[in-house]
Amino acid sequence: MKPRALSWSAVLDDLTKRKATDRARKGGLSVFPKMTSFLVIALAAALWFYWKLDYDSVAVPFYGVVTIGWWYVPLAVFVIVGTSNAVNVTDGSGAIMRA
Repeated sequence: MKPRALSWSAVLDDLTKRKATDRARKGGLSVFPKMTSFLVIALAAALWFYWKLDYDSVAVPFYGVVTIGWWYVPLAVFVIVGTSNAVNVTDGSGAIMRA
């Protein structure tokens, strides 16, 4: 569910870039709507993993599994938003990076 939702955000960004008629303006979504959509989708996914699937631990290499409790939600949001934003920034069209 999450990769498709994030890819729709990237598709919307790409479509607004194509519609930009002014050469000085690059087009695309501005930072606020893009990050807001990333945060809302990531929060929904993180809460789903925490409450419905009972994920509350992370695997640390060379150490083992560490139970972090409710801190799983902000960590998951940070990882999802960071990854999706990095892909969208490095890839000129974020819709290409669909999983």
